Amino acid sequence: MNLVAKPLKSLLNRTFLVQSVSLFCVCLFFVFIKDAVSGLSVLAGGVVYILPAYLYALCLFSDVSPQKITRIMCIFYVGEILKLLLSVGLFLLFWSFFRLPLLPYFVGYSVSVISFFMGSMILMSKTMVNKVV
Repeated sequence: MNLVAKPLKSLLNRTFLVQSVSLFCVCLFFVFIKDAVSGLSVLAGGVVYILPAYLYALCLFSDVSPQKITRIMCIFYVGEILKLLLSVGLFLLFWSFFRLPLLPYFVGYSVSVISFFMGSMILMSKTMVNKVV
């Protein structure tokens, strides 16, 4: 593993952990406030975003080196399309087979998206600022 990929994978794993903990807390909140089905719906909505994004990031950061910039760009574009298709597929799968309530489902998805961006910003500001200076 090269010097660029190792910190990126570490950041990816910590961001995934932040997303998972945030989603789990909101899931528990819905279980206690509403019912178990709503909690499951929140969890499913979060998985629709987290799973494809995590798989995409693992592929993208598998080998990051300046010599392979063309390969990285191909993975970036193809991976983004596959990530979107997988998200749509998971969304339709969960919603059509399990008939989960939509509001908690979208809350779970939103929590995952927001926690990804907030977690990434916070974690990157803590780790990358010290490395650059």
